[in-house]
Amino acid sequence: MDNTPIDLAHSRAFLFDHIRRILAESRNLLETSDELITLLRDTSLAENDAYMQIQHIFTVNNKIIAERKPEVRNYFDQMNTLLEQYPEINVRSGEDLSSDITLMRDAWEKALLNWPDTIPEHPLDKPKLLFLLNEVEESLYTLSVKAQTLTFPDVVNQRLLNMRTGEKLDFYLEFADEVYKPEFLPIAWQYLREHSHRINGFMTDNGIIYRASPFAPHWLSLVLVDGVVALGFVLIWLASTLQFSQLPIETLFRGYVAVMAGGLVHTFVDVWKQYRAEPDHATGILGDLFLWVHVKQVSIISGILTLWVGFIILVVIGQINSVEVAFLAGYSIDSFIDVFLARFTDIASQKVAKWGFQNLPKSTRQRVADAVALSAKSGALP
Repeated sequence: MDNTPIDLAHSRAFLFDHIRRILAESRNLLETSDELITLLRDTSLAENDAYMQIQHIFTVNNKIIAERKPEVRNYFDQMNTLLEQYPEINVRSGEDLSSDITLMRDAWEKALLNWPDTIPEHPLDKPKLLFLLNEVEESLYTLSVKAQTLTFPDVVNQRLLNMRTGEKLDFYLEFADEVYKPEFLPIAWQYLREHSHRINGFMTDNGIIYRASPFAPHWLSLVLVDGVVALGFVLIWLASTLQFSQLPIETLFRGYVAVMAGGLVHTFVDVWKQYRAEPDHATGILGDLFLWVHVKQVSIISGILTLWVGFIILVVIGQINSVEVAFLAGYSIDSFIDVFLARFTDIASQKVAKWGFQNLPKSTRQRVADAVALSAKSGALP
């Protein structure tokens, strides 16, 4: 029996809820490890005072770990069961969730194996304890980065839910406080780019996300835009029928087509220029044109209305009978071009440079490994 879309959606939601719960447990233990390492490295504390605080932390957290360990393992078991029962989750996600969950489970088990399950004896063997806690932190950091990466699309979609269609979100500015370390933010962004189907929006190359409707079919926006252009012909016919203009309707139609053609040609020219200068930007727009038109439908329609204004001005000054003049007028109305193309030269580009976006050709998995390795070498895990 085939699994229904409702079953798949429910199972996927259940799976990612488990990942979030595991992430919460990992964060708590990571913060505790960091607190212990700070105490062990604090030379201003007396030996007895340091031991008393460390003893208390271990007493409390060993009890918490003993209670939570079976729950976390049960989460992993349930996730593996779900993936076995609904293999379509992997296929539809376009990602290898099975391997990611195995990586997370191994990291969790390794962290527990390195965590001292008894209270350290007095006097403290600080070098050994620091070594074990650093191993715990490296494992938990690996788990946390992977878990947060997998759940980041839901966080982004939740933020987009409160925005209007076409409104833009600056990813690097909006989520700077959502991550453990700055180097994680480009990892999260690249994961979103690799799995853009999970985002309710159009993602640019410089960290901007334009909100898209998760319900309305995106092709309807193209129909709406075409309808607005067609409405111009209807209004011209109506104005000619009611004798608002003494010009022949054929002349008005030719002028209207010339104005629209001018704006369209200018768009193609600017796309070509952008493709020559920044091919990824133009390719991104052309590669998902329906979505781009959807998120920019208000701006595009505003641009078309601007062309209408240009057409009306030409009619008033008696220049609409010249196809060449009408074409050049449409070509020179920059507002249409600006709102349609979006040149992406705002503050987001500076944010990208700040976070090292230029280093993103590596895969998400490789960048996670690099970030963990760098943190381990620096000894400055969160």
